[in-house]
Amino acid sequence: MTLKEKILFLTSQGYTQQKIEEETGIAQSSISRILMGVQQSVQYEKGEALNTLYRKFDTRSSHEIKMPSAQVAS
Repeated sequence: MTLKEKILFLTSQGYTQQKIEEETGIAQSSISRILMGVQQSVQYEKGEALNTLYRKFDTRSSHEIKMPSAQVAS
């Protein structure tokens, strides 16, 4: 999912650009540029903060990777 899609999802949940800025550290002006398609990346830490905020609301996707059980040699 792109930054733009995550921001659009959050705004559909009632978040304003200002509130997203407060929660993630992504400047409101950058959020606006992302929504206009002018900017497509942010600093890693800010992107991770956006991912964390997005995951609070998006219960449709599981980001956990299930590993198979270890086989015990006999």
